[in-house]
Amino acid sequence: AYDNSASATGYSTSPISWDHTVGASAHTGILVYIVTQAASTDIVAGVTAGSSSMNRVKYCPSAAQGETVYADWLANAPSGSQSVTVSWSAAFWYTSELSVSYSGTTASAPSNISCNSAANLGAGVMFPQTVTTTVNNAWAVGFASTGGNTVYAGSGTSLRQNGSGNAAEDLRRPISSPGSATVNVSNYGTTDWSGIALELQPFAVPRASGSVFIL
Repeated sequence: AYDNSASATGYSTSPISWDHTVGASAHTGILVYIVTQAASTDIVAGVTAGSSSMNRVKYCPSAAQGETVYADWLANAPSGSQSVTVSWSAAFWYTSELSVSYSGTTASAPSNISCNSAANLGAGVMFPQTVTTTVNNAWAVGFASTGGNTVYAGSGTSLRQNGSGNAAEDLRRPISSPGSATVNVSNYGTTDWSGIALELQPFAVPRASGSVFIL
């Protein structure tokens, strides 16, 4: 289930930190999305949540608008306020970060991750990001950036955090069976888009060996 979200922005600052509050539900993971207007090289030196290092799950170099987009993941995050920190290996002009947490998620890294971009989409035209889920009750989630314009949710999509010209989104609830799902966002002006979409799989309770089922 969706748990919580937070955001931060910065200009040539290292490191950048913000607080993300994790709820008390079990098996809660945190996704951190980062977008920079920088050269198409990886300049994120590391991401931490509390005392834990996060794992890079996707790096999408310089797509629309010359933006570079990242996604990092931490499974089984401790409950309570966690200080999320992004460190850099080189200077940059501008960055924006979003963090979003979901409970009941697997300890495995997110899967079926795609980098997406589109140029000169008109006002109200959807920026679709499609995710193929592979298990029952998975979440299709995404991050979309316009480089400064306000983001609006499309049909069936919820914005979980609306930052400075970018947003974290999902389809409001888990998807009951595997298949193709699309998260949609738009804005009120012509703009370029960059984004990441992925599948978050649910935590599965293992069946005890030797179990006896009485019918």
